[in-house]
Amino acid sequence: MTTKDDEYTALRSATLQNAISIRTARERAEQRQEAYWAEAQRLSHTGSFGWNISTREIVWSEETFRIFQYDRATQPTVEACAPTCSSGGRGPCDAGGRARSAGETGFRA
Repeated sequence: MTTKDDEYTALRSATLQNAISIRTARERAEQRQEAYWAEAQRLSHTGSFGWNISTREIVWSEETFRIFQYDRATQPTVEACAPTCSSGGRGPCDAGGRARSAGETGFRA
């Protein structure tokens, strides 16, 4: 005969195993999605990037590094991208980046 403590321990163990299985499945699905995204960018010769304006941190996809012909070890910066932008397209990015770095949102209540 099992005690209540044994039943609780078994239930807790099963719950933990289930949570680990769900987490593992989510991680695998995320890895597959990232691989599909990278392959789509490679095939279409398009890249992607993220830019945290307040910290000025930029994150590039593998294809973006290839497009800009930068080594993967290079930390991307706004200044590094500027020479590749047309002079007409650079102004709004420069102005927006300066304003947001200063804490402005561009929205008024």
